[in-house]
Formats: sequence, C-alpha cells, structure tokens
Amino acid sequence: MSKIQFTEMKIGPRLANKFLRSNSEDNRNLSTPPVKKYARDMTMNRWDLTAEPIMVTQCGTLINGQHRLQAVVLSGKTVNFTLATVPDSSTFRVLDQGRARKNSDILGTSNTVLVPLNMFLRGVLNITFPTPHDLEIASQTEIGATLYEIDSLVKPHGKLWRNSGVRAACAAAIASGVIGKADAFEAYRTISRKPIAEWPPLFVALYQYVSETPSKQVLSHQRCFANEYFCRAYYCFANVNTSKTKLRISAKFMSELREKVTATVRNAMPSKALA
Repeated sequence: MSKIQFTEMKIGPRLANKFLRSNSEDNRNLSTPPVKKYARDMTMNRWDLTAEPIMVTQCGTLINGQHRLQAVVLSGKTVNFTLATVPDSSTFRVLDQGRARKNSDILGTSNTVLVPLNMFLRGVLNITFPTPHDLEIASQTEIGATLYEIDSLVKPHGKLWRNSGVRAACAAAIASGVIGKADAFEAYRTISRKPIAEWPPLFVALYQYVSETPSKQVLSHQRCFANEYFCRAYYCFANVNTSKTKLRISAKFMSELREKVTATVRNAMPSKALA
C-alpha cells in the first residue's frame, strides 16, 4: 500500500500556476475572500509554514490548497509550504470535514470585541477582508481596550444596546475625545439597566427610532460609516451631556463623524502593521 509523502518546499507564482492548472474538477469553487486574506498576509510577510499541506495525487492532480496557491499568484510572493503527495484522489472525500475555525476561535477573543474592530478595519482602513493578525493588532489598541472594558464593566443588556454598532460607537466616541470614559460608561449602564424614564433623552430617541423602523430598513453594514446603529449611537454619546433631545443626523454631522473617527482610528491602529 502506497504511503503519503510529505515534502517542505518553496512555491512561487509560476509553480502555483502549474499546480492550479491540474486542479481537480471535484474541488470546491474558488472563494475570493480567503484568497485576498491569504494574499495580504503573504504580501506583508506574515504567512507562516503550517502542518496543513498542499495536496496532490501521484498523478499530479491538485486536491487541496487551491486558495493558498491562488493567493501566491495574487501576491507574487514565494512561500514555504508542506506538500503532501497521496496515492489517489480518494483522500479528497475526507478533506475539510471539521467546522472551520472562526476569528474568535483563533484569537480566543469574544465577537463582542472582534466585530466592532472589524467595522473599523473595513470602514476606516479599507481592509476588505481583515485577517486574524489584523484583528489581533487592533485588539491591542486603546479602542480595543475600551471594547474589552465595555464587556467587563458595562455588560450591556438588551438587544439594541448589545449591538456591535453601539459598542463601536461608544469606543469611538471615547477615543475621539467627544465624551469621557466615565460619562460614556455611566450612560451605557443607565440604558442597559434602568427604566426608560431614566435614560438620557437622545438614547430614548434612538430606541424609539429602532423600535418604530422595520429592521431591514435600519442599515447594519459591516463598515462603520455605513452602519446606522454606529452613526446614531455615536451622535447620542457625543451629545449625551447637552440639551439635545432629537437625533439629527445631518450631512454636516456625518462629515465631521467621518473625519474625527478616521483620524482617531488611523492614529490608534499602527498603519505599518495594518497597511
């Protein structure tokens, strides 16, 4: 009985294309997001050799690794891989049977922190497909620390106040200096734990808006500036200590929001590590 042979080798764009030309017809369709994520890591020299091999049959048919190989082509980089040569394509039937690990599994960090950070990486730094490495760096910033504190100190209650856009808005408002952390957390605890009669008026207005608007019409995009929860909640936190009682999301406010939060996030998150 033939055995599987393992070899460590460097694979550049030319060799990757050679493997891809012999891709098995049974392989799953190529998905763009993972290819772009892998290519970013390769471009930034963050790709590490792992035990998961590129797999080909003794006849040369590629049965595992098409996304990584396509990323090599896209990045133009030469990368170290483990190559496994198997007797035939019967191995294909047992590949990728486990549940794919999520970013929260890889980093050991709650999605209540990672999803808001993802909104900043996408919306401010224009990283379309943030990698676990991107999120790890972002989680170590002041904004990341505030999101951890929201989890441990505020412990939001209620569907609206647990929303990632609201969490992101609180962290961004604090980081950009429009409200102090103590005041922001006090307001957040109030809306999470006390009767609506005791809430700051702007948060009452936000709650009423979300309650009265069909859920599909409240934009919940993964990019912060396109997320209505984020923009409206930021307005609430920024103006919680004023006499304002109505949500007025004007073009001027959105322009100021974009400018202030963009500057804050870019200053907080190391551009060289995330570029």
